[in-house]
Amino acid sequence: MNKNVLKSLIAAVIAAAIIATVIIVITINQNKDSGKSGTQKTTAAATVSTEPVTQDAQSTTKDLPDAPPATEAPIATEEPETMPTIDIALPTEGGEVTYFSGVYVPDSSAEDISKGTKVSMRSLFGQSYSSGALTFNADGTFTDTLSSTGAAAGAYHVEDGIITAVYLPDRQMDITVIDWDGQNNKPFSFYVIYSMGTNANYKVYFTEKK
Repeated sequence: MNKNVLKSLIAAVIAAAIIATVIIVITINQNKDSGKSGTQKTTAAATVSTEPVTQDAQSTTKDLPDAPPATEAPIATEEPETMPTIDIALPTEGGEVTYFSGVYVPDSSAEDISKGTKVSMRSLFGQSYSSGALTFNADGTFTDTLSSTGAAAGAYHVEDGIITAVYLPDRQMDITVIDWDGQNNKPFSFYVIYSMGTNANYKVYFTEKK
């Protein structure tokens, strides 16, 4: 082989080896730079993604109001309903005092004592007379719902067939027994004198409601 040709071939191989080495070095450097850049980008991205979360958490904590102190709810208490008591000292003659139960309703007319004439119950008591009654209870109390001004209440007792009764607080009921039921120890019928103004007194007759 010609020496010149051999030298040329050797020179070409050496040049090719140098070029290959340079290419390998450049490729390694590029891969290192690429790795660093990727790491920086990943870190930066992580930092960016965590900062808003931290700020939102702090903001949420600041915006929450302080919890109010725990207080016990008051226990609801229902007060018992109190009924008015009737305590009236009624005079007695020293005999046996008794009580009874019964509802007594008025007749359809009353008697004007001063004139001796009958008058309608409606003219005296208005519409309420139709549902009015005298109710006597075994505990010594009574109610009168005949008056249009509302129910009146009081105390009473029976002594020797005579009913003594007083409206609260201290107005005497003028009641006279007409017919007495000795078997049940209470009246069949009676009348009550109602005063309707000066010198205007009326007898209102009552019989037991059946």
